[in-house]
Amino acid sequence: MVNFLITDPIVYGSATGDGGTESSYYKMFKRLVQESTVDDLKILLKHPKPVIRAYAYWALVLKDKNYVLLNTMLYQQDNAAIGTLLSGCITERNTVAGFVTNLLNNKD
Repeated sequence: MVNFLITDPIVYGSATGDGGTESSYYKMFKRLVQESTVDDLKILLKHPKPVIRAYAYWALVLKDKNYVLLNTMLYQQDNAAIGTLLSGCITERNTVAGFVTNLLNNKD
């Protein structure tokens, strides 16, 4: 899963495939959420690729939001740039920290 997700530096949301369908990246993210344990995801927070760290945080917010809330220093210093394409076809620039903050504030 990780090897597939690192092929693009953009974090994809659910309606970013052809005609607003789920993209292959989002489908792989869903597999990551379903098949990974919280401990697996914590390991991915140290991945060298920012996009993988962003997906790992997103999965952790879904699986164990309290862990992310209680460990804000983990993500607040992650200023690596990523692109996000959460719906439609408009890509936004963000940082991993900004992306996680938006997730926690339910903006993404």
